[in-house]
Amino acid sequence: MVARIDRARKHELIDIIVISARGVLSGCENWVQIAEYAQERKQRFAKFLKLPGGIASDDTFGRVFSLLEPQSFQKAFFIWLRSVTEISHSQFILIQLSKPVDQMLANQMH
Repeated sequence: MVARIDRARKHELIDIIVISARGVLSGCENWVQIAEYAQERKQRFAKFLKLPGGIASDDTFGRVFSLLEPQSFQKAFFIWLRSVTEISHSQFILIQLSKPVDQMLANQMH
């Protein structure tokens, strides 16, 4: 769990990653947009995520991703994605992280 220091809120890492991925796939281009996207869909996310601290703030999304090494995260993400899909290796299309996510990781946007 990632602790939010100013309010002592705790968030599951998987919740932050899933929300971020869904936000980017829906067109979000920065952490503020991802947090707003998640707030608007909080009830939907609560059906399959724990959300012990509610929806993370844009600062929390940025802080969490600033701690991840982008290439290692991308590799681990695709290994996980392959493990939860029924797509064979020959059918799997490698999806590069979108430019907005690359920029967010590179610039540590908040």
